[in-house]
Amino acid sequence: MRVGIGAALALPDRPNVVVVLSDGYTPWPDEMPSCRLIASLVGEDPPTPPPWVETVRVVASDLT
Repeated sequence: MRVGIGAALALPDRPNVVVVLSDGYTPWPDEMPSCRLIASLVGEDPPTPPPWVETVRVVASDLT
């Protein structure tokens, strides 16, 4: 995740928001990025990301 977020922020037309989908088992950036970061965490009990990541949790019961 760290690499993808870094690549998005290195684009010439840098985004104001980066949205990622993850099971939460990911190497998050070491520090808060220079944009809003929203993570959609999938699975029953994903680990908690750093406090500066806005999260939306998606569980299997939400998908039926």
